[in-house]
Amino acid sequence: MTEDSARGRTGFRSRIPSRLGGALMWTAPLAIALFSPLTLLVFNLGEIPPSAAVRSIATSLALGLAFVLVMKRLVRPRERAVVLASAAMFAFFTYGHLYDGMKRLGPAWIPLARHRILVPLEALLFVVVMVIVIRRPTFARPIAQWLTATAWILLALATLDMVRQLAPGWIPSGEDPRASLATSGSVRADLPDVFYIVLDGYGRSDVLEASYGYDNGPFLDSLRGRGFYIADRSMSNYSRTLLSLSSSLNMDYLDQLLGPGVLGRDVRQPFIEAVASNRVFSLFRDLGYSIVAFETGYHPTELHNADVYLVPDHGEVEMDQTTYAGVGLNEFEGLFLQTTMATAAFDWLERELQRQAPELIRYEYNMHRTRILFALSSLSDVAAHPGPQFVFAHILAPHPPFVFGPGGENIPQQAVFSFAGDGCCQGNDYVERYIGQVRFLNQALESELGEVLEAADGNAIIILQGDHGPAGYLHWDNPGEAEVYDRMAILNAYYLPDSPNGVLYPTISPVNTFRAIFDQFYGGEFGLLEDVSYFTSSLRLSDGTVVAPIAAP
Repeated sequence: MTEDSARGRTGFRSRIPSRLGGALMWTAPLAIALFSPLTLLVFNLGEIPPSAAVRSIATSLALGLAFVLVMKRLVRPRERAVVLASAAMFAFFTYGHLYDGMKRLGPAWIPLARHRILVPLEALLFVVVMVIVIRRPTFARPIAQWLTATAWILLALATLDMVRQLAPGWIPSGEDPRASLATSGSVRADLPDVFYIVLDGYGRSDVLEASYGYDNGPFLDSLRGRGFYIADRSMSNYSRTLLSLSSSLNMDYLDQLLGPGVLGRDVRQPFIEAVASNRVFSLFRDLGYSIVAFETGYHPTELHNADVYLVPDHGEVEMDQTTYAGVGLNEFEGLFLQTTMATAAFDWLERELQRQAPELIRYEYNMHRTRILFALSSLSDVAAHPGPQFVFAHILAPHPPFVFGPGGENIPQQAVFSFAGDGCCQGNDYVERYIGQVRFLNQALESELGEVLEAADGNAIIILQGDHGPAGYLHWDNPGEAEVYDRMAILNAYYLPDSPNGVLYPTISPVNTFRAIFDQFYGGEFGLLEDVSYFTSSLRLSDGTVVAPIAAP
């Protein structure tokens, strides 16, 4: 081998890592573009199915690729192009967070939280970066290398977090030795239908009166008149829907249900699994019950594993949507757009759609109304069906979004539909809308529960229960004692057929609901647990998160 050929081959080898490094460098803007929708998906896993993010991820990737191709053609050398494309992606995908953050900083920052100010400001900052990169070319290469490494590390961490959340996580810490039912002797021959009606965010009467100025006494008196027992000092065991339902449907506290590896993670998947594969369903199936559930639109309580899964006819609503060629956004896409610079254009578009094509804004809200109305009107139909049935109806009201006025009228909407609605409105606006939805629910329930009892000839067990209270005044990051109390105090009402209410008591909490019912009616020996309430601002239940017991005064 000649010296020249050796040098040539060595030079060829040396160009390989250089070319590879250059190719990797071009992926930095793409990684930044993917990181934004992926982290939003990870944060909302459990609330929103992963399939809802597909279009957002594909669009982000396409946008990142477009920036790369434009910069690659217009700017030389590649290090400068990579830095500028990455800066553009970063500015675009963080704009919404900056916009919302400035609005939350306080009145002094509100004048700056305007699209007409922030968009030019970000454009000016991009120009500054461009000037620095062009005038100081030695800065470009190390910055581009740093951006590439950082972007891929963050993207890898987000991907691992998503995989970890989606991995099976519900690990029961051990079966309760009393978790069985006598199947003869003490079990009634004429098994009653059981209705577990969870009213999302329905607060206790003293909270509604003291904090919201509403007297719920007439509704509770009507329930008492039908034979309901009102646990008027009841508190939720947990401050979040997923935590509350995981506990009530498994008749235990979460530190007993879940493995230690789950308790230290702010993740939803283990709790989704705990709801879907809960012990209450299993025990009723063992007793010969059919499980009936309703479509809710809320991913964690879309329990398709029920024996009967009831879905409303959305035909009329869907017809409105096809009129506009199906261009409406799903909930994730609406949330995602609000985190990007597209929110500046989208805010204008929302106003135009509201004026020119309001069906696009109303579509998801109308679907939500249809689901609630269907569940509320179908309970008596289910009661008329033969055979013992356990009916789980998660009614996503009076929790936001507020879609019903006091008489059931449709509420005009301005924003894209979202269940992340405790921030939908504040103060008096929240209170007025929340109470309006409570009043509508009360009217609908009074009528429907009467029909259920008539159809079942009184032989039914009905639980009417809030999973947690309202959050009209709640500051999640730094909640006050009164705010926490409002969140934890819940409606909790029971109709038990031909039975004294001695099994019930004023402070009974959801964790003991089915323990009491199984022991009273089905020969169980579960016993009751201490009624304790835990407030947490996240789903992480271990150290590092506020988890405090709340006692009723």
